[in-house]
Amino acid sequence: MSPVFHYTDAVGLVGILSSKSLYATDYRYLNDSSEATSIRKHILPIFQSDVSRIMPQLMQKGLLNERYYQELGTRANELEAGGAL
Repeated sequence: MSPVFHYTDAVGLVGILSSKSLYATDYRYLNDSSEATSIRKHILPIFQSDVSRIMPQLMQKGLLNERYYQELGTRANELEAGGAL
């Protein structure tokens, strides 16, 4: 996988390391939305893999409507993953 870079100052780095979290925002609200366009092709397959693993578990627990996945098949995983970006 290609490396992902995040530009921040020392205070931001300390915050990321101490919270062990990296927060993201909707790419449409960034100063340069082209950043999201270039990273999308790398992140989307990861999201799709996670969604395809998680959704059957949610259906088994009755937390997700199975009809949605019956009608759309694997396209549902693509839609769900893409909706996150």
